[in-house]
Amino acid sequence: MKTTFKHILILQKFLLCKIIYYYKLAIKKPNKYSFGFLNYECYNYIPNLQIALCYYHLNNFDLAIKYNKRALKAKRNDTLAQNNQYYYEK
Repeated sequence: MKTTFKHILILQKFLLCKIIYYYKLAIKKPNKYSFGFLNYECYNYIPNLQIALCYYHLNNFDLAIKYNKRALKAKRNDTLAQNNQYYYEK
């Protein structure tokens, strides 16, 4: 079977949707039974930033802006999220 550009786009969309699903799981709750070091950025800031990027690549700009704003709420003075917000709103 010959791989075409259309097949690659379908696969990319499928993988982005899977990535969004797993990042949304990370947002739900940190493991309260963890006995090790707990980095709360991994449960709020980073997943929201990555979800925003995935939605941007899926051309869903409204959701990209929504999740980027959540990332900004978690880490207010972050230049990466601020730059993304400026870029998404263009």
